[in-house]
Amino acid sequence: MTVFPDARFIWCHRDPKHVIPSINSLNRAVMSMYARDYSHLDAHDIGRKVMEWYASSLERALKVRATLPEELFIDCSQQEFVEQPMALVEKVYSHFNFHLTDASRNAMQKHIDDNPKNKHGKHEYDFASFGLTADMIDERFAFYTRDKRFPISD
Repeated sequence: MTVFPDARFIWCHRDPKHVIPSINSLNRAVMSMYARDYSHLDAHDIGRKVMEWYASSLERALKVRATLPEELFIDCSQQEFVEQPMALVEKVYSHFNFHLTDASRNAMQKHIDDNPKNKHGKHEYDFASFGLTADMIDERFAFYTRDKRFPISD
């Protein structure tokens, strides 16, 4: 807030059971672009470390959030973001008392229309490739997923 005192925060929530395997899959894709052979790396170890990194980052973020005025935040679910993007934009603008111009609305709608979900294919991922289970993720992220303040979705 020191650098950007007028900052506002849109916090999009998603079930960690989707986030963690997705992040691990992305990491594997990036590694394959830069390393010819990464077979010596333990995917299960990396999977658990990524889960822990994400969980501890989320814990820190929630602690920082608790020190800031709640009106600086608006929360949404991943589902809302994907399924009702313009309704969410209007909600955000209203929440923060921003003016949404017709030109901005039209440009955003055009972007949405030009970029439908799965335009570039569907991202497939799983737990097992990274030595994880749904129960492991549920247990580690219970501090977050059981907090009813947040609209967590798939």
